[in-house]
Amino acid sequence: MSGLAVAQNILRFLTDSGSKFHFVVSIDGILSGGFKSCDGIKESIETFSIKECNRQINTTIDTNVTTSPITLSQGVAIGDSIYSWYKKCRDWTKGEEDPRRNVSIVQLKYVYGLPIEVDRYDYYNCKARIYNGVSFDSKSEDESISSIIITTNEKLDKPLDVLSGVSDVASVAQTYAKLISGYF
Repeated sequence: MSGLAVAQNILRFLTDSGSKFHFVVSIDGILSGGFKSCDGIKESIETFSIKECNRQINTTIDTNVTTSPITLSQGVAIGDSIYSWYKKCRDWTKGEEDPRRNVSIVQLKYVYGLPIEVDRYDYYNCKARIYNGVSFDSKSEDESISSIIITTNEKLDKPLDVLSGVSDVASVAQTYAKLISGYF
């Protein structure tokens, strides 16, 4: 398949009017799927309270940062990378290659039918914990993954320069536009 065909297929996958995915996921920097829903982007700081003698107020100390499991649902995988990753996590035994991967979740907004990156969340050393395929009676032919749950013990990283930079998705759209216009 030529570069043009790949760019066209990825752009069609992302912008098809019947299956607009509002979140795309890349695993170790490779675009792996699109999802309509993302839940659980949450991080909290646990505190420990110390009551000191002769003081009326307790002193609190920050002890640990906890990241919630992330649930991506109503999605389509590009290839088998998401299930393969889940399978590596499921079947992993000590001594084998570590199945943890870096995951980026990119929120998209569609402007004139083209996806624009609105926000990005980067998680490091993630594991795929639960994989749910679609039901056989699924009414949506646009879905191949009902949901996947991702966990990590690392802190959330949220790049602050998302809107000033060019995202992977936007670069695919720009490359596609250049290919169509004969720029290359």
